[in-house]
Amino acid sequence: MTPALELEQVGVSLGGRRVIEDVTLSLEAGQFGALLGPNGSGKTTLERAALGLIPVDGGRVRLFGSPLDRLSPRQISRRAAVLRQERGFPPDFLVEELVALGRSPHAHALRGLSSADHAVLDRVMDWTETAALRRRPLVSLSGGERQRVWLAQALAQEPELLVLDEPTNHLDIAHQLDLLARIRELGISVLAALHDLALAARFADVGWLLLEGRVVAAGPIDELLTADRLEPVFGVSIERVSASGGRPVFGYERRR
Repeated sequence: MTPALELEQVGVSLGGRRVIEDVTLSLEAGQFGALLGPNGSGKTTLERAALGLIPVDGGRVRLFGSPLDRLSPRQISRRAAVLRQERGFPPDFLVEELVALGRSPHAHALRGLSSADHAVLDRVMDWTETAALRRRPLVSLSGGERQRVWLAQALAQEPELLVLDEPTNHLDIAHQLDLLARIRELGISVLAALHDLALAARFADVGWLLLEGRVVAAGPIDELLTADRLEPVFGVSIERVSASGGRPVFGYERRR
């Protein structure tokens, strides 16, 4: 089966500085992959490059087997969507208007949304439990509600690959678990930049550890999240223990 996303020796420079160096990874169709590493390790930059939002200056990116540089932004948006950490928005925009923007890659520029488009919007808003919020402005929503609205907008693109940039930031524990559980239930390919190792262990299949723009370790998530691999990357002492059900829990201690 063709991988959902392939990066081969990818490099990225920003402001004249090399920030991604020689990154190779492959995300299989239907897999949940986690990008892990400290702040500034290159997780967000790598995701942006994987979607063609910034250019690469070395290597190749393939989306479902197609070279990314041969695809238009519209073609990319029909197969991949991104759930960003922070987004600007007009304060008077209603939820239903924001979610409808997700149909832009599919909608006809002159005819607007079709009945089929509206059916997709109804379905994703029901699934994300945002239908009751339709007529509310985004600014009036809680953090958890707002993130579900952004998820609905991303799913309105009907993506085969969903890219997440620190999707659980600013969410409480219950909303973190709810959001990632919903995404996991979709059964589509997911590439997520995460900070929380316990969430990565719970939801991801595979992972990549990044440090200073390079992948320093990769593999099945349970094999990746070990103290000997994590400690050099995060610069702290890490203890991994098993909680009820065998799920790992991580304790951290600053090195002296």
